[in-house]
Amino acid sequence: MKLKFRELRMDARVLRKEMKIGVPGALQACAYGVTNVVIQASVNSFGTDTAAGWAAYGKLDMIFWTVSSALGAAVTTFAGQNYGAGKMDRVYKSIRVNVVISYIFTGVIIVILFVFCEPLYHMFTTDPKVIGIGVYMLRFLIPSYLLSVLLENLSGSSVLTNQTKQALYNLLDKLDTAQYTGISDAQDSFLLAQNRLQISTGQTADFSQSIAALQTEYDGIKAQLDTLQTVTATTNGYFSRTEASPAIRTDCRALADADPATLQKMLADGFPAADTNRAGQIATGFSWKFYAVCDLDTAARFDGLSTVKISVPGKQNTPLSATVEEITEDKDNGIAKIVLQCQTISAEVLGLGCETVQVDLKTYEGIRIDKAALHIVNGQRGVYVKYGNLQRFLKITTLYENDSYILVPEDGKLGSANEVRLYDEIIVQGTNLEDGKLL
Repeated sequence: MKLKFRELRMDARVLRKEMKIGVPGALQACAYGVTNVVIQASVNSFGTDTAAGWAAYGKLDMIFWTVSSALGAAVTTFAGQNYGAGKMDRVYKSIRVNVVISYIFTGVIIVILFVFCEPLYHMFTTDPKVIGIGVYMLRFLIPSYLLSVLLENLSGSSVLTNQTKQALYNLLDKLDTAQYTGISDAQDSFLLAQNRLQISTGQTADFSQSIAALQTEYDGIKAQLDTLQTVTATTNGYFSRTEASPAIRTDCRALADADPATLQKMLADGFPAADTNRAGQIATGFSWKFYAVCDLDTAARFDGLSTVKISVPGKQNTPLSATVEEITEDKDNGIAKIVLQCQTISAEVLGLGCETVQVDLKTYEGIRIDKAALHIVNGQRGVYVKYGNLQRFLKITTLYENDSYILVPEDGKLGSANEVRLYDEIIVQGTNLEDGKLL
């Protein structure tokens, strides 16, 4: 094992996640110090006796805050461990128990400080005026400890809030980057985190109405099941009920025989509505076809391809393999007919009708680089990367490229045709860039 300092770098994605939590946490920590400075400046304006009384009060006040902070840190650790283990009942119980323990300790501290505040102040000063001011401050402020107990414990259990935010960010990221295959899982994770937070904070406590509604729904479904009649079909296949079947009726032969212009007109005019006076439909095979009309430039992208991936965002999110069965061009009208055949059937597919689909002609996996970072040096395409306080030019091999980004292999190695590796800090914009030059 050899440590190379020039290859040490930060992971930008991990850093962003840390900043989302760290920056608010740092601001919260700074707020305590800044508030103390403001309060101290105000107290000083009342004279030296008040300032001295406040200083002594701060020493006695630390008795409460030391105990409260320790209990708050304890519940943070306990709640975090049990949340990670999925034991939410123990998370809620730990918060409730810790609040009770905190109030017991706080009650004892309040009684001691309230009753014995004058003898305690004698440990710091013998000036009766300073002691009088300090006693007034202490007895006026210590009742607020009761509220501080809740704040300390609930802020310690804020792991639930952070988990909810992170789940929401993850869901929004899936939507923003069109990662449709992961939207369902991200949505479930967000709803689960949100439900945990609502139960923990008491926003949702009484479930009697929800239980009653579910029971009513259950009774209705059970009543329907008890009166069901047996329907016997004359053939075997994949059954789907009417509500989950396509809302349109199509003629497979007419679609197959249609030329590009005719198919375009059929799609524009729409298809007749499907018959709803039936229990459902049975698909006797696993093969289905997708018919579409596109321009000639789009059709040209299918040249040389025998298979593609097809998906329907929001309905059939998982891409399915499909065979390119037909490409018929109509050069006079500048359009083409495309027919794709798929051999995979599912409940989602059986419900498809006239849809907008996503067709992946080819799939690439690699490192995505902003197109603005591309430079050509001595005829070689590459990017500049930050190594410490140096800039280095690394060669790249292009897998895929469009107007926005470049995709390069992720197995980069220095000295090869592709030198960029995962987590390299690529310089997207800059002037006077030169290999080996100081930044």
